[in-house]
Amino acid sequence: MPLKAATTSVGQTAAPAPPTFQASMVRDAAVGALICIVLGLVLLVIPTQNLNAWMISALSSISSDIGMYAGAILSIPTTSDPATPLSIIKFIYAAFLMFPSNLSWFLGGFLVATVRVRRGRDEGNIKPGWDLFWYGLVSVEIPFILFGVIFLLSSLNPALMVLQGFSGSVLLYFLLMFLMPMFWMALILSLLGSLVGSAIAKKSI
Repeated sequence: MPLKAATTSVGQTAAPAPPTFQASMVRDAAVGALICIVLGLVLLVIPTQNLNAWMISALSSISSDIGMYAGAILSIPTTSDPATPLSIIKFIYAAFLMFPSNLSWFLGGFLVATVRVRRGRDEGNIKPGWDLFWYGLVSVEIPFILFGVIFLLSSLNPALMVLQGFSGSVLLYFLLMFLMPMFWMALILSLLGSLVGSAIAKKSI
């Protein structure tokens, strides 16, 4: 028995660090995601068109090709017809779909990474940013499931054709979000903010 116990104690190894692209169920990332979404709504009041024009002009002064590509991305329409109920989605998901609203993810990634490093939870430079954005996506996944159920139920009753069309259009809108450059820019900004925040926090310790 003593020999077996000794073998067990010697055989113990430290738990491996979690993979980078696996979200951790932790409160700081959830709070950070909420801050990003709210801040995205606040940034929506900034005159986006003027800011976009300024950025395109600045990049064009470096290279006309870069300015052209930047203008094409920043000018992609992310709103539907204002006459339809779907136009409100742009305000709810401004942090995912609008510029400069998606800059909020950089700040969120920076804050979450800084907090984790100072608490002694070094999980890698971009892990906090991935957790942050993953929690933000919950705000997309929950209504997607909800409208998916509504779409399936309404498709069983011909009298609910209008409801079926509306719920189906909402599902399509959510799917198209993943094709928008602003969405992927938000993810990149979250990871970049996490990288910068971790690096600064580690140097200050």
